[in-house]
Amino acid sequence: MDVDDNEVVELKATSAMAKLRIVRASGNRLSGFDLGWCSNLRTLYLDNNGVGSLTELDRLTKVENMSLRNQTGPGL
Repeated sequence: MDVDDNEVVELKATSAMAKLRIVRASGNRLSGFDLGWCSNLRTLYLDNNGVGSLTELDRLTKVENMSLRNQTGPGL
């Protein structure tokens, strides 16, 4: 899934996406990210957002690449 540079404020799913392996959501307006619906990720890029929290991070047991550079916003 690639939603880079789209002014996204929230990214979530109503059910688990077991086959999803890559999420690219850099350059948006995310303030948090719930990883419960995408626990089989191998790659997660959330650069240039305002992410202050990652919910259910412990579920990412297969992650190989993760980037959270340049987070801005309240509380950071």
